[in-house]
Amino acid sequence: VLAGLKKAGQLEQTMVVYTADHGDGNAAHHWNQKMVLYEEAVRIPLIVSWPGHTVPGKVDDTHLVSMGLDLLPTFCDYAGAKVPSDLSGRSLRPWAEQSPTTSEAEAWRFIVVSEVDYKSLIPGEPLAHGHLVRTPGFTYIIYSAGKQPEQLFDIRADPSQTKNLVKIKDYQAVLKEHRQLLREWVKQTKSPFPLDRIPRSPAPAA
Repeated sequence: VLAGLKKAGQLEQTMVVYTADHGDGNAAHHWNQKMVLYEEAVRIPLIVSWPGHTVPGKVDDTHLVSMGLDLLPTFCDYAGAKVPSDLSGRSLRPWAEQSPTTSEAEAWRFIVVSEVDYKSLIPGEPLAHGHLVRTPGFTYIIYSAGKQPEQLFDIRADPSQTKNLVKIKDYQAVLKEHRQLLREWVKQTKSPFPLDRIPRSPAPAA
């Protein structure tokens, strides 16, 4: 594609975005599918390149991005088109270009990833749903069915997600915060996730 653009003399006039729709387990956590909400499944590649506009070689591992929401506003922004008012996504242009006027208030405070219909994976259980809340420092995962439906990971200290912090006393405030973020999001988006499955009381200590 890049060679074709260069041959046609359009490389300098074209914004190229490389991404994907989801990751796969790749044997991490003894899992090889996308339907469990570990980092391997929910993180995807994103490269935005436009010579003369984006910052070459810049890596942003600080700001949260939701590809399902943010790509269209980004394209509209670069094309000079009006972003439809009913879109909840945000243009990635300020971070791709490292604009000095970018306000941190414009960045996502948290994002939610959802996968539904786990009926075939949990024999005998009713239709189950799984949601993930991602903040800059933590990942909170909850399923509407199962014996241990909640997980909380310090994504900076434990990027491989090997230590579930749900029952750790020092993380109960973080757990409460993420539960509330999800509760508000479920109400706002009318998600099918049952609110009564999001606990309110502290998790019992291990």
